[in-house]
Amino acid sequence: MKKRVQKTKRTARQVVLGEPLDLGGINANGADISFTAGPEELAQVLETIGIMDLSRLEGEVRIKPWHKTGFMLVGELRASVVQECVVSLEPVPEEVVEPFERTFIPEAEAMQEEPDEHVEVDFILEAEDPPEPLIGHTVNLLEIIAEHLALGLNPWPRKDGAEIDPKWQPGEEGEDTPNPFDVLKHLKH
Repeated sequence: MKKRVQKTKRTARQVVLGEPLDLGGINANGADISFTAGPEELAQVLETIGIMDLSRLEGEVRIKPWHKTGFMLVGELRASVVQECVVSLEPVPEEVVEPFERTFIPEAEAMQEEPDEHVEVDFILEAEDPPEPLIGHTVNLLEIIAEHLALGLNPWPRKDGAEIDPKWQPGEEGEDTPNPFDVLKHLKH
């Protein structure tokens, strides 16, 4: 008779975003954590990324060992934000869901991997980000979340129905469009 192996669902440990996250106790199995930003953390992220409002910020992160001495954080954040419309400057509410991934290695190893300042380096835009230095055994999860929330924001939020005044829109090819500085020509004496 075969024994049934019952799979257990991992329960995520709730963490406080404003406190340093200690990676020192993460074992080979990794750890699952969840977060919900409180009023202080929401205010801090709001100030950091400079949007109109941030009413909800939550998500999950899976922390696992990476290579021999590093750690990888793989997660997803969900947020309710309000930004200014790029046309009318009116509030534009938006729901953001942003997956993210970060890797960290001990600071001493990171220093060994830094290229010499006299060496030419080619950058490939699609390449993975290099691992970041892990100072001590902690990371600032709030800072990581704020960075990825900023990356997940709509760069051109636009309220439904907001239109640019036609006189400021570019014309057809070859069509003369009014120059907004033409008004200043008449001021010349």
